[in-house]
Amino acid sequence: ENFTAQRAASHLDTNGAKLREIESCESGLSYRLPVQKCMPCADGHVYVESSEQCLCEGGRWMDSKSDTCVRCTPGRYTDAPGAYSCKACPSDTYQPEAGQQRCVPCPTDAQCVPSKGTGVR
Repeated sequence: ENFTAQRAASHLDTNGAKLREIESCESGLSYRLPVQKCMPCADGHVYVESSEQCLCEGGRWMDSKSDTCVRCTPGRYTDAPGAYSCKACPSDTYQPEAGQQRCVPCPTDAQCVPSKGTGVR
């Protein structure tokens, strides 16, 4: 099946005049206003049908200043698309790599480094 999302429904200018009609995009494409066309999601983004938009994929967060998706640093993670910040690894877990969607449990014979979540000792 080819899902079609409705995009850019009748934008109005400051005088209330209609600028354009509804634009339809195929599934996996997002309507981009600046270029006024359907485009695939950028690198580091994933198309989310429930919101009908491209969001940062898990393991990344949206930097609103630069409008880019940034990988979470070691010891932090995001487990779902669309995050605006990364979460710190919970106690008894760690994550030594950047850009991850979850933390891993500490080995039973080791102890996670407190507050950093980046390694074991």
